[in-house]
Amino acid sequence: MAIFEVIKKSWNEYRIHFKNISLIMILLAVIPALILGGVILAVAFNNGLWNNVVSYMSLEESKSTNNFNLDLEGQQAELSEKIWDSFRPVALTALILLVPYWLVNVFAILCLFVIASHSTRQKFRNILKESKSRYWKFVGTFVLFFAVFLLALILSVLIISILSKISIVIGILSILIIFLLIIWVSIKFILTPYFLVYEKRKILDSYSASWKSVRGKWWYIFASVLLFLLIGLIIKILAELILLIIGIPVTSLFAFDTLKEILYSPAFITWTITRQVIEHIISSIVILPLLIFFSKNLYKEIKNK
Repeated sequence: MAIFEVIKKSWNEYRIHFKNISLIMILLAVIPALILGGVILAVAFNNGLWNNVVSYMSLEESKSTNNFNLDLEGQQAELSEKIWDSFRPVALTALILLVPYWLVNVFAILCLFVIASHSTRQKFRNILKESKSRYWKFVGTFVLFFAVFLLALILSVLIISILSKISIVIGILSILIIFLLIIWVSIKFILTPYFLVYEKRKILDSYSASWKSVRGKWWYIFASVLLFLLIGLIIKILAELILLIIGIPVTSLFAFDTLKEILYSPAFITWTITRQVIEHIISSIVILPLLIFFSKNLYKEIKNK
């Protein structure tokens, strides 16, 4: 099956399941993200982090003028300390909320895999029930992947720092090699969730099956995923352009004289929040589900060969 045929089939399946996809991702991805972002913003505004950052940036902007003096430099140093002090409760809040937020998001992703496993539209409660029975094994797969990835990242940073001391060129080459290795390994394991969910294999067995299945087909899968990601990027860029065209008053930002006025303007805050929300909705309801359907069809094509 050609890549574009896989894309077409994935799109048709996505349309069949669109109602369930939208409902699940709004409830389990979009709304939790809005709650998380709202709480973090509220804490940031409440303890003065936003105000301190804006004031610091305004002083940084004034360095380009002749009005910046030692007194202002002292104020900037004081603001720098205040920023770190006010950042701690924001970071603590984010860390506390990120764990349940991540667990909910993993369940949402698992629901998408379950939806993709059916050729016909299923009842909403049946999707939740089927996903619930496989949830912790799915979480374990993610935890194992991120643990290995984090360990590899730490080792890579250590290696790069050592090689960079020997030669900058060697350091840059090592960064490039590690980046390529990450891409290579990611493609080798891209089919892992499908073996886990569809064939109900164990976690390590699913990783092993994905590794073996991709053998000899790596470039085909890489090209397919790259093409899909490029299409997703185009969708996001078009969404940004549409957002600007339909009336978000970005041009009004140029009416302000200082950076502080811009960052506190309703136009800037509205545009930033709206853009982030729309981007998250597009990623959650369109791009991510399509990627899962697309990868599923690649998995089925490889299994049938």
